[in-house]
Amino acid sequence: MTVALLWYGGAPAQLLRGARPRRAPAQGPAGRALLGLAVIQLLLALWMYGRLPGLRAAPHPVGTEHRLIGMFAFLFSVPIAQQCIIAYDVGLTGLREAGGAPARRWRAPR
Repeated sequence: MTVALLWYGGAPAQLLRGARPRRAPAQGPAGRALLGLAVIQLLLALWMYGRLPGLRAAPHPVGTEHRLIGMFAFLFSVPIAQQCIIAYDVGLTGLREAGGAPARRWRAPR
């Protein structure tokens, strides 16, 4: 996932420079669409292995469709993950900063 985000483009470089990237236009609906794809993936996998009640194991082309939908879902999730990283202001300069940004944001005041 990290390689995909770095390949996808400017978020890490923009965060390191301190620039604020533009806001995500439709992160919520895209996340719901991705959830729908995950449900389709689950149902296809259950059908392929004959675990759906009342149905036999799926024909061979269903496996190909399962793989293609999974690949599309992964590629579709990369920009959503990038926008989440930007929205939650996760630092990408080191392991210590990457884990500490969300914790610093929600820490109780002293």
